Amino acid sequence: MNCFEWQSNLSDYLDGTLAEDLRKKAEEHLAQCQTCRERHDHFRIILTSIASQPRTGLPAGLRKSPLSTTLARESGVKFQRYLPWKQVPWYVRTTVEGTGIVLLILLAISTGPKLRVLYEKSIERSVDEFNETFTDVSNITEAAANLPLTRQNPQISSEDDFSDDNGEETVSEADEDDSESSEYLDSDDIQVGSSEIWRFNLKTDSPHEIRPKVVQILTDLNIPRSTPGLGGIEAPGGIQFDLFVSPSVIPGLKRQLQKIAPRMPAEQSTKSHVGETFAWYKNKSRRKLPPGKIRVVIWLSQM
Repeated sequence: MNCFEWQSNLSDYLDGTLAEDLRKKAEEHLAQCQTCRERHDHFRIILTSIASQPRTGLPAGLRKSPLSTTLARESGVKFQRYLPWKQVPWYVRTTVEGTGIVLLILLAISTGPKLRVLYEKSIERSVDEFNETFTDVSNITEAAANLPLTRQNPQISSEDDFSDDNGEETVSEADEDDSESSEYLDSDDIQVGSSEIWRFNLKTDSPHEIRPKVVQILTDLNIPRSTPGLGGIEAPGGIQFDLFVSPSVIPGLKRQLQKIAPRMPAEQSTKSHVGETFAWYKNKSRRKLPPGKIRVVIWLSQM
């Protein structure tokens, strides 16, 4: 037996409960190890000192029921700190319990209708808010509800549309004065000539969500619903509107398209027009346009 094993069995050895074979090994170890023998003698002295101390018995009042919680009055009469409910006379308990039940029923009857009215008001308020939102969305989509969305592959960028025989330069938003950003350009400053093609490009994540808004804008500008191209043409990469309108429509159309164009984050916007989500330009048309009309092309491109 080594020192660690002897220290593990020390408590049983001092109590005399150690097995016989282990006790003999412990005694052999004590005869050989000076450190363990000193530790054993030290514990013996402590236990002998504790055993020689005088013992005091329990007070007389605690010998019968040491866990009792009774208190004594000055007169010596004992009483319990709390009177159990079962010790109350039955007629008193019945009266109190019956009265409490009746009061609870009356309280529930009186507050029930009030709570129901409050609940119905909250539901009506939520329904009104939903109806207002739904009405706004419906007003936007109602104009495009009955307009078909043509699906084909139109010639979006034709060389005839971008240039003319006379070699006139195309006017775009980049050609405007640098002090006036095209995004905030006043529509009253726009000059619309004859035989012009006005092109607007809106970059968006969802062209199908912007399409009803564009249709609503065109309808609000008093463009007849029978105008060809008012419903838009679905093409690879986006949706295109190609129609003939009156020149007076251009200022309001540009202003409204600027409002619905998505805004790029400030950290992503650059002075170059590559990162902008709204662009416009105009050029002369080589083809003959209807009298008093100009051509408008709105391209909703997938961002």
